Amino acid sequence: MSEQNLRKCNKCNQLKQRILTGKFDDKNKKYQDESGKTWAGSVCPPCHKERMRINMKVLRTLKK
Repeated sequence: MSEQNLRKCNKCNQLKQRILTGKFDDKNKKYQDESGKTWAGSVCPPCHKERMRINMKVLRTLKK
């Protein structure tokens, strides 16, 4: 069950390939990119990683 399609990332607005690799326990579809990293909704893995890095930096400054 690996079906490929192109999806536009909502953050970087580039067309990227994503592969349907199965389903999560709650029946949501599980997509991965070519390197095996999981998509977070409609945001590609590199953009999601950058977004989380920025969010963590903001959270750390709020705790001080």
